[in-house]
Amino acid sequence: MLAGRNTKPMRFLIISNNYPVEPGTSNMQTDLAAELIKHGHHVDVAVQGWCMPDVKRITQLRSEVGANVTIFPAFSITRFGTLFERLTRWALLPWQVGRRFRRLFDTRNYDALLVWTPCVLVRSMLRYAQAHSRARSVLYIADFFPIHHAELGLVPRGPLYTLAKAMEESLFRRFDVIFCNLPSNIGYLRTHYRLRPQQDLRWTPLWVPTTEIARLPKAEGRASHDLPQDVPIAVFGGQIIEGRGIEQMLDAAARSRDAGLSTRYLFIGDGRLEPLVKDAAGRSGSNVIHRSAVPREEFLSILTTCDIGMLATVPGVSSHSFPTKSMDYLRAGLPVVAAVEPGSDFARMITDHKVGTSVALGDGQAMYEAIEAFAGDPSSREEMQGRARAFLEDELDVIHCYRRLIDALEGRPAS
Repeated sequence: MLAGRNTKPMRFLIISNNYPVEPGTSNMQTDLAAELIKHGHHVDVAVQGWCMPDVKRITQLRSEVGANVTIFPAFSITRFGTLFERLTRWALLPWQVGRRFRRLFDTRNYDALLVWTPCVLVRSMLRYAQAHSRARSVLYIADFFPIHHAELGLVPRGPLYTLAKAMEESLFRRFDVIFCNLPSNIGYLRTHYRLRPQQDLRWTPLWVPTTEIARLPKAEGRASHDLPQDVPIAVFGGQIIEGRGIEQMLDAAARSRDAGLSTRYLFIGDGRLEPLVKDAAGRSGSNVIHRSAVPREEFLSILTTCDIGMLATVPGVSSHSFPTKSMDYLRAGLPVVAAVEPGSDFARMITDHKVGTSVALGDGQAMYEAIEAFAGDPSSREEMQGRARAFLEDELDVIHCYRRLIDALEGRPAS
């Protein structure tokens, strides 16, 4: 039996489109696999290598935590342009991978199948596994495809959208258990997708390793990363692209500069809006600093030298989101200033746990005021560092996701 739940060891199959295998790399799927193995379960992983262009043949390996991983190489036709390449990937890759998957996997002996959205990307593997297994199938909704993508302009409205929506909805209906990442998204799921009445809908927050980040003394850390000493630093880390609130953060920085305050606004990352940040950083007397994207361990190290974490959820999206970047800020002990959509569950979580504050999307003045309030109150920042640690351990540790998963598989009420 396993500690914490009277659970016999089970056999899990993860069907994935994004499962990093390089040493030192991880995501929520690898973290959950590690937790399952830690509790005595067996984990196999079938990966459709959409995000692994260097994989040219079927590759089988054992991960650092003991999962058996099979990677199927991606397939596309590139000679007719980007649009045609994407269409062939969406249409042909799942079919090609599904044929190979059937030859290598005997799915009859699994107890549970775990899948993340979008389901259409792994549809052939998923359908075969569900048809040839008595395993209970569990879906984690990262975002609502294709609604979310259409709202961002990534999927055009029209026949292709209608087809993608129908396919995704049909696949949703095949699952026994569906986890959303915020409570309000359960209602959104029911409203926007036709489901079976007997499907078990639950929620679990995103999860993250809660180990503390190694810290140097702040002065030493800033010197090693060539950052200014003795001034507050507000940091954004991630893709510098549309929908990340870059303009709002730059607006806050400009207001801080015009007010003669000492706070620096640090942006770490690359992307299409990088010229905006570089232009702001290059002006005389600027308080904006730009750093290109760095390896993850270096990024986390930089965070520990900063004072406030900045982020924004994507505007114009009808479902609520849980920004993953916030978890890095919390691990580094930074209070979070989040520009979010009205009624956000995430905003309530950070304010209820007193680890940050929220402002309206697009309101540069409100973001400026929130950042400068933390910048001018070192004692408040120090108190939030302790609360951030408690929030991570009490709510966002992968053990809580593991327990919710086991409860669902064994028919216990949602905790």
